[in-house]
Amino acid sequence: MLFRSLRPGHVFFWDGEGSMTHEESMTSTRLMGQEVLPALREFADQLGLVSSFDIDPITNQPLKK
Repeated sequence: MLFRSLRPGHVFFWDGEGSMTHEESMTSTRLMGQEVLPALREFADQLGLVSSFDIDPITNQPLKK
């Protein structure tokens, strides 16, 4: 799988391309938050990928929790 090789620091999603009704847009947003992002976070955890929000930008070391 591509993520195992690249180990990306950021993944960006483009949503709402083309014409969508308000209902379709809301469904898309809901599914992104309830299905896609949690699954991606679980996969990232399995690979040991750390969120950029958990890294000190000066030292590039994990923030102490």
